[in-house]
Amino acid sequence: MAPYSRLDRKSFVGGIENITDVENRDEPHSVERYLQEPEVVRLIAASVS
Repeated sequence: MAPYSRLDRKSFVGGIENITDVENRDEPHSVERYLQEPEVVRLIAASVS
């Protein structure tokens, strides 16, 4: 999930895990499939708790 059009070392902080095996089918920028991935949900929950 990319909140900006470009994510690189200049626009995003280090330590962000890049999960590349989420299949978004016909919606490559959709957050829906990411939120169905247990690892993504675990990382989000850990970051806000």
